Amino acid sequence: MRAARTAASNAAIAPNRQKDRRGNSQRYWIGRRHAEQLRRQQTTCGARLMLAMLERCVTDCGGTYAFCDTDSMAIVATERGGLHECNGGAPDELNRSELIRALTWTDVRAIQARFNAINPYDAAIIPNVLNIEDVNFRDAAQRTLFAYVVSAKRYALYSRQHGGSIRLEKCSEHGLGQLLNPLPKGSGEKWPDLLWKIILHDALKLPFVEPTCLEFPAVSRVSVSTPKYFRGFLRGWADKEYAARIKPFGFLISVQVARFGHPEMVDPKQFHLLAPFTPTPEEWAQPPWTDTYSGQQFAITTSLSCQTGVVRVRSIRDVLGEFLGHGEMKSANANGEAAGAGSRGLLFRRHVAPSELRLIGKESNAIEAAEAGMISDWAAILSTYGDRLSTNAPTLELLMTAPAATLAQAWNVSIRTVRAWRRKQRHVHLAASVPGTV
Repeated sequence: MRAARTAASNAAIAPNRQKDRRGNSQRYWIGRRHAEQLRRQQTTCGARLMLAMLERCVTDCGGTYAFCDTDSMAIVATERGGLHECNGGAPDELNRSELIRALTWTDVRAIQARFNAINPYDAAIIPNVLNIEDVNFRDAAQRTLFAYVVSAKRYALYSRQHGGSIRLEKCSEHGLGQLLNPLPKGSGEKWPDLLWKIILHDALKLPFVEPTCLEFPAVSRVSVSTPKYFRGFLRGWADKEYAARIKPFGFLISVQVARFGHPEMVDPKQFHLLAPFTPTPEEWAQPPWTDTYSGQQFAITTSLSCQTGVVRVRSIRDVLGEFLGHGEMKSANANGEAAGAGSRGLLFRRHVAPSELRLIGKESNAIEAAEAGMISDWAAILSTYGDRLSTNAPTLELLMTAPAATLAQAWNVSIRTVRAWRRKQRHVHLAASVPGTV
């Protein structure tokens, strides 16, 4: 807090310390704001540092990991450890196979114990800063798990059963969580566990009966939170009785058009189909779907069709193919090339060089509509920040009189950047009008 106050004291504010609505001085309020930003940055940086420390501890022991994400790492380890064959590993003495070393469970617990030296919590409440997840245990005994990894956030953990069958223990929902469950009501399967079972059985060459839901449309749910993206759809419901209308913050279902599935004479960036919400998968292909931009109605299909007014949309099978085609571009294969969808085995850190510097926000605007495929223009999704003192900024008169949206479009920046320019000019004007301020 001391460093944050020092930074705030250099800001151009009036020396009379105007009070905010809680009675605190403006100078102190700015200090708290900067301190909160600093705390958030340190929390994120600390998590990344711990992950890097964990990776270093694993590699120093001669081991490796199957995948790692923001706050976790799946370390390759068995009860007794040893060498295991893996593409991209180190060649053996006779150069016949490529091998990686699996740590022992005791090695992993030793790494866990090392991190307890920086545990900031009460050991009686949180004994370990790094936890070995419960999925590793059954009946209080640790067991061997296997991993099938597509990318850092797309993985499944499974165990082998007697007779050669497998059992899915845990799977990620990344890339699948936005889709509605296509399984019929009362089904014994879960979503997206079923999709991962199909992936695992196909990869391990095990027999499996494909479900009929693979041909269903891939449908997601969207909320009518703003009329901006729903005007064309809502236009057809305006004349209905109030009880039958689509209410604000109600739900609709959305589909994404398959590749080359758009009807003729439409702009793919200005075309998106919506329908009233229904949780029944058998009904998804039945109702007429409405283009939210033009208000026109279309029928949908998941197969090839040459009929006028019929749009081919993505099916669950299409989602499955695209899900497996997701490469890990941040890593490199054994040849040093970017790891694409066809890469197999051990991957390595990819060395990259920046081509340009651009300030962007990690947040995403209209994230729900973007996940549903309603927005295809990245410029409307991602926040890009420019230099607040840029010489390319508009003149002072234009900056203070023109609408923010107009300026953002003309200067190719976000509305937040325009507002930041305005705040900067107001602070400069305030400092110039109060003698003695810095």
